[in-house]
Amino acid sequence: MNNKNRKLKKKYIYFFMEGSKNCSEDKYIKEYYGEFQDKATDIGFRFISCGDGSWKNIEKEINKEKRNIIDENIEIWCVLDKDKNDLDKINIKIGECSQKNYENILTRKLNKKYKKSEGIKFTLDDKELIKEFDKVNLTLEFVKDFAFNLLLAKYFLDNFVIHHTNGEDRAIENPWKLQYFYKKGSKAAYLKDLYEDNKAQRNEVIQLLSMFEVAFTPKQRKNYLFYCLYHLFEDCDLNSYVEFLRKLADKYFFDVYLDASKLNDINQPKPNSFDETIFNNGELNVELEEVNRDFNRIYPIGSCNIPLYVFNYTDYKLWKKYVVELRGNKAKKNSRNRIDFFNSLGCSDFELDAFNSFYFSRTRKSLEHYYPQAKAGDNMPISTQDINCYGNFAMIGSDANSSGSNWNPIDKKNRYLDTKSNQVSVASLKFRIMLQICQDNYNNGIKDKEKERPFGLEWDVEDMVRHQKNMLEIIMNNSE
Repeated sequence: MNNKNRKLKKKYIYFFMEGSKNCSEDKYIKEYYGEFQDKATDIGFRFISCGDGSWKNIEKEINKEKRNIIDENIEIWCVLDKDKNDLDKINIKIGECSQKNYENILTRKLNKKYKKSEGIKFTLDDKELIKEFDKVNLTLEFVKDFAFNLLLAKYFLDNFVIHHTNGEDRAIENPWKLQYFYKKGSKAAYLKDLYEDNKAQRNEVIQLLSMFEVAFTPKQRKNYLFYCLYHLFEDCDLNSYVEFLRKLADKYFFDVYLDASKLNDINQPKPNSFDETIFNNGELNVELEEVNRDFNRIYPIGSCNIPLYVFNYTDYKLWKKYVVELRGNKAKKNSRNRIDFFNSLGCSDFELDAFNSFYFSRTRKSLEHYYPQAKAGDNMPISTQDINCYGNFAMIGSDANSSGSNWNPIDKKNRYLDTKSNQVSVASLKFRIMLQICQDNYNNGIKDKEKERPFGLEWDVEDMVRHQKNMLEIIMNNSE
């Protein structure tokens, strides 16, 4: 077979790209498909820029290609970068490219191919991938769609999902980055912030994504990642992305972790609770079902089964409160905004470094009883029932927890705030507030002997109750 005949028998994938010839999407797709093109003997690739992506420009480019193709029945795959960078797929023959077909593809939604009542259940376990294919009709169209969507998912994972840059967490910098490779002209590619022009949005997206990442470490529980990718497939606008993540975080908290029907006996989400709540019947939904949930009914005093996500979410809401309420001149020492801010936390001003440097560490996976279990009981000043509550728990690194779990609250405060201690392990914002309340009580006792407390009770039941009330006012407020 001569080269000419072989070329005519090739199947071609045409990328009719919206935008300039060297736009970022165009370059990215070229780079990735280039790796496959070198290995493919029966598939050819064509990358064609079409200006604004209008049919007029697409038709113009198609007619150019037709002149070079003898057999118009050659099957091709057109991919049009259109509408907020969503990639619309057209599986047609070159001779059938028309405005009608084009418009039909642009208006077609993937979820309309299937009845909503026929949602496909699936597992996130990569070891079960082969079995998952048994649940779908393996047509040629499905195989092509799957391959393309796999490539697009890779693109979103590389560019819209955070990555941890260091081997270990350190106090000096946030290890979570949200960056993509950028190349201009012949210059070498370099990493560029995704939200280059909006630092506030970038920081919030990093906090939200890292909160999910540290809360759900097993691969089988990374449902949030699937929801993010599904959203990005539909809409990869940066503004809508941060709003989606906010709503997803709230959805997890209110409609899963505060819904008794979604939790088992130890208050962990039941199998499929997330998918049934957020991805029900094949449709993504992050709007809240109910905001007037009763936290204390799910996690009453005496309950020690409080999921880590609740505390991660608390730290996020505290960080967000700081960002919203203390900006610019509002953050000056002794300003009204700053005084009101710390008053709402229930403690004195402990400076802003804890908030400015806060990030979600992979090391904070243990719950600390601030008032220790070893010093609580029926014949003790504080009962075991009292200390098992949201107000007495804080997230901490397992190394710090094991070394000081039986210390008195004031001793823990002195140790954990010591510069020699592992600040990353204890850098939970909720815990930092609890430590400051303990310090405030100790200082008040020095200033006023009538307020002096017995040693070991610088943090007591009243403090737990008051702190819990203050924290719940913050995390249960969904008005932002």
